[in-house]
Amino acid sequence: MVKVSVVIPVYNVERYLEECLDSVINQTLEDIEIICINDGSTDNSLEILEDYAKKDNRIRIIDQENLGISTTRNNGLKVCRGKYVCFLDSDDYLELNTLRETYDISEKYSLDMCFFKLINFDENTKEQSTEEYFDMGFLKELVGDNVFNHHDIGENLYRISVTVHSKLFNRDLISDIKFPEGLIFEDNAFFTEAMFKSERVFFLDKYLYNRRLRADSITHTNNEAFIDWIEIYNLLIKITKDNGFYDDYKKVLYYKAISNSYVKFSEIEEKHKDAFFQKLKEDYIQKQAEWKNDDVFKDLSKDLILIFDAAIISKNRREFEYRVNMRRLQLSKKENFLLSIKNLTNNIF
Repeated sequence: MVKVSVVIPVYNVERYLEECLDSVINQTLEDIEIICINDGSTDNSLEILEDYAKKDNRIRIIDQENLGISTTRNNGLKVCRGKYVCFLDSDDYLELNTLRETYDISEKYSLDMCFFKLINFDENTKEQSTEEYFDMGFLKELVGDNVFNHHDIGENLYRISVTVHSKLFNRDLISDIKFPEGLIFEDNAFFTEAMFKSERVFFLDKYLYNRRLRADSITHTNNEAFIDWIEIYNLLIKITKDNGFYDDYKKVLYYKAISNSYVKFSEIEEKHKDAFFQKLKEDYIQKQAEWKNDDVFKDLSKDLILIFDAAIISKNRREFEYRVNMRRLQLSKKENFLLSIKNLTNNIF
């Protein structure tokens, strides 16, 4: 059996593809297969893949019409033969020891998943930068060098970076898990389901994946696709319920459904705010009866409950924004007033 399958979706990345492929064919772990799925590229990406495949018989090419990242990854998974699976975006690259280190430790501890860290680099300057989200420092503090699963970390599960790029998956674990097709933020659902199925997970505290920061990345353009988040958090709720852990994690799911949604609503392009609001309002109305009668929901912060209620009662997104902003202004004034009183008290006594 091949040790690791590397799944690489490819779409119009002729500028970066050679750097990506070089980082894979030169891995210190040689017993790998490299599955490149050309997702309807209109540039020279396919030609580059074919040139590399002539030189390295570990490269397998799937050529398809443009179907999107989730379908492309799913198609790659269908043909994987490796014991483990690694996902790599075609504009990123791996450290040359990534597969060797993660494979060895996965074998040593009989892992379902091996986590590691990724580091960002600027497309133009090549300057590297870290992010707390991808570093997962809290996880190191929680589990150290011990094998763990979601039971051991509780709600901290939802603080883990969901990106599939910083994970080595046992293929048996994910054989029946699919990326939700036609949506962005797809890693949230895939990772969460994999985590619930995992019994043995390890965090390797090393930077082994290099992520290119591009201005035209879909998750950085804040376009209409941001509305997908509403469907994604509903998928997270469904996955958690299906696995029998909803009562354990419902509070953090409420948080994601409200706080994270408002952040994405705030960030989406102005021309798409109305559509986002309407879909959010419809979803909250459907959830209102169940959630408002739940003691866990009632225990949320007043701010979160206000956002939820404001979405339901507001006639349009302008009114929604007004209600939320007025609440924030009231809280700000209250906090400043309390701070003034506290300072005054300290000076008197």
